This record gives sequence, C-alpha cells and structure tokens, in this order.
Amino acid sequence: MLTGRPVSRVVSVDGPQGGMREGSVVVAKYDVPDQAWYFEQSGGHAMPFAVLMEVALQPCGWLASYAGSALAGETDLLFRNLDGSGTVTGEVTPATRTVRTAAELTRVSRNGEMVIESFRVTCTADGTPVFELSTTFGYFPPSAFDDQRGLTTSADDRSRLEEPAPPAVDLTARPARYCAGEPRLPGPMLLMLDRVTGYWPQGGNAGLGRLRAEKDVRPDAWFFRAHFFQDPVQPGSLGIEAMCQLLQYHLLERAAADAVPHPRFEPVLPGREVTWTYRGQITPGNRLIRIDMDIVQSGTDPRGPYAVADASLWGDDTCIYRVRGLGMRVVPGTDCVP
Repeated sequence: MLTGRPVSRVVSVDGPQGGMREGSVVVAKYDVPDQAWYFEQSGGHAMPFAVLMEVALQPCGWLASYAGSALAGETDLLFRNLDGSGTVTGEVTPATRTVRTAAELTRVSRNGEMVIESFRVTCTADGTPVFELSTTFGYFPPSAFDDQRGLTTSADDRSRLEEPAPPAVDLTARPARYCAGEPRLPGPMLLMLDRVTGYWPQGGNAGLGRLRAEKDVRPDAWFFRAHFFQDPVQPGSLGIEAMCQLLQYHLLERAAADAVPHPRFEPVLPGREVTWTYRGQITPGNRLIRIDMDIVQSGTDPRGPYAVADASLWGDDTCIYRVRGLGMRVVPGTDCVP
C-alpha cells in the first residue's frame, strides 16, 4: 500500500495467461488494517484518496502482467498510468474489513515497442460501492522518457509559476494554524507539500481563488523505495494527494470549518467525477515539484462547505500532470458517506 501491498489476494481471474485478451477480468481483495499508517497520518477518519487510487489501480497492473503485456517484445518496458476518470461514492474507514476491486481489460493496442491498455474498475468496501473509474496504462521502453516533454502549456501558464506573492508558508515547520486542531493537514509522512508559495483569494479564472505550492524532491523519500521495484518513481496518486492537501489549505484559509461541529475533511468530494492526465514522471533525478491550482467552484451544501479545483503539477520546468474536477469538503466528524 504505497509502502506495502494494495492487494492482499487475487480471488479470481477470467482470461488466458499471456493472451492479452480484451475482456479479461481480475478480482482482488485488500484487507484493511485497523491501525494502518495512512489512517494515523490523515486523522484516523478515512482512507486518503491516494491510497484508494492505489487500491483501484494496482490490480490493473497485476492483470496487465498476467496478460503478458510486457513480454510482447525483446526490450524491458516500464509501466505507467496515463490518464483516468473516476467518481468516489463512499469512504473506507478503520471499521472497513475488506475492499474488493474488479478490473476489466477493455482495450489493448500496440505501436512498435509500446503497449497501451485501458481498464474499467469498480471498488466496494464491505459490499458498498466506493469508487468507479476508467483508466489507461502504457508499457514504454526506457528511451521514451529520455526527452520528457510533458503537457502542452502556454506562456501564461509558465508566468503563473513565477508570479510575485507574499512570503511562502513553510508547512514543514508544522504551523499550528494548518497542522493542529481539527481539521488539519496530514502528518509528515503523508504531507506532500513543503510550502505554499502563493495564495490569491480572489484570483483564478473564476475569481474564487488561486493557489501555488512546492515540494522538494528528496531522492531518499519513502515512496521511491516502494514504487516501483528497480524503477523508482513517485506514484501519480501522491501528486493528486498533494492537490487534495492544497484544497484543504484553501478551506482552512477561508475558515470553512468554523461552523461545522467536530469538523474533518473528506478524502475527496464524493459524487463528482475527477479526471487526470499524466504525461511525465517524478524520479529521484528531479529537483522540485510545483502545483498551480484554480478554484472553479465554491459553496456549501447540506453536508458542509466545499471547493472544487482544476490543477497542474510540474516536475522542475515541465508540466506533467493535469487534474480537473477535484473537490474537497468539510463535514462533521461523525458524518461518513454511506
């Protein structure tokens, strides 16, 4: 699970081993520890979105391997998630016993040494639906990463990274305003932001707020040792988790929790589709991660105050991730998504 296994066991597979057959399906189960590190780091209420993404996505990698995708040529290939869209409908809590993931290989295509595969995935927690998504992965020769061009950007996109702002807020110092009380940002192991380098409360295209943040890349970071074996790369899910945490910072700045009894953050806004696109990677050779975020929707519904954002993530000077429709909400501490 980022530092361990997101699959406790594979309970069934329908499809030929080594056959790369569309329609192949794997069903995997993950036994949720009641004292997992990620519960402790996130306040103990629910599994963070990054962990749920890994629970959903890694069975796709198992099925791709079982189907023989990496054996199609003579070159060693690297496995990467390219994009996806999904909707969270529930939460995995310490009371959850088992998360069941069913992943179906829906499309396979090959172009030279590269193999592109699409999957449809559903996750249930003790029988209750919690996450449904579609996603695409690729197998690539290492040479494909020699000239990492990333996503297309404009001059304005790049200028936003250098726009003057008030002094940065150092989150590694664990300031009490953001890292104590309820709700709060995650503990040091899960916190994927080092500093907030810009906050414009009336900024952004919708005038609802714009934020900018950074994280220094540390070659000895725990996730490089855990993902992947002999191919260290930061999980894309942790980049999205950094965006979730920047949304949490935004809600703390606007005092969204003040009128909520025993407030907590949901891992991500349920019932709303999130889409992600990856066109690059963070490795120990990178120096700096930067996130630029626009708040595109803000309000309060019967469950609590929320915000929705679009965001991009940059590895040094290259834009490599883009996420749309990412939401965060403050709810009462005893309130869990059914």
